[in-house]
Amino acid sequence: NAEYMGNRVPVSTVTMVVWAILAATILISSTSLAARMECKHQFPGKGPYYDLSSLTRAAEPSYQIDGPIEDDGTKHEMFAFNVCADVGRNCHSDTGVVLQLELNGRRCMTVTGRVQGDQAPEWELLDASKPSEGVKLTYFNGDSCQNTNKKRQTVMVFKCDTSATELTPLSSKEIETCKYEITVASAHACPKHPPGLSNGWAFLIIFCCFTGFYCVTGMYYKRRQYGAGGLDAVPNIGFWRELPDLVMDGVRYSLNKLSEWSSGCRSSGAKYEVIR
Repeated sequence: NAEYMGNRVPVSTVTMVVWAILAATILISSTSLAARMECKHQFPGKGPYYDLSSLTRAAEPSYQIDGPIEDDGTKHEMFAFNVCADVGRNCHSDTGVVLQLELNGRRCMTVTGRVQGDQAPEWELLDASKPSEGVKLTYFNGDSCQNTNKKRQTVMVFKCDTSATELTPLSSKEIETCKYEITVASAHACPKHPPGLSNGWAFLIIFCCFTGFYCVTGMYYKRRQYGAGGLDAVPNIGFWRELPDLVMDGVRYSLNKLSEWSSGCRSSGAKYEVIR
């Protein structure tokens, strides 16, 4: 026997569809769990504030730039990178925020920086006396370097350019053995005013102030006018004492309505048997 819903869709098919949706949801959620970091930073002492979050790419293609020119006058590699989050491609079953690739971009050679690891990324001003120049973000925790026995790292130099509405790669170089520097320009690399309170926090503050004013003034009035004390001095104490019962009545009413609706749906369904 096969059980069918009212529109003659097999129940087993519906179950399979539900499980497929759940599996897809889990898969999408897992892809969004790629390593990332807070992409907003304010320097101490109410210093300049930077927000690079608009530069983060959630998926491929990543940003790319050719590697430095070698001593023989040729280029042998390129870099794929993201801002504050992993690149959306693997590198030897791993990934990072900066990858070193072959010049054709097909094979990943090594990870030169990660947002997670033993050492957290570091923010630094390009010019402490002139914050409008931009900001520098250093990623550590890259793959081990055979020449130094240390982990590779990449310094991302974000130059402020109000005309660069999109991130513009400018140059790359190896400033030390296995320490790389990639320079880009963007309007998002310019300092901004720190954000104020969100609407949610503003509402909570106003609500708390109003509640406090309501309680204090109400209790003062009832004490002076009626000589009330203890809980009897609380404004509208009768309502507050009845509120739990009122809430429970509402919950029971909602559950009853939901039960009636569910029973109606089940009774309106149709079942069929497959004739063999």
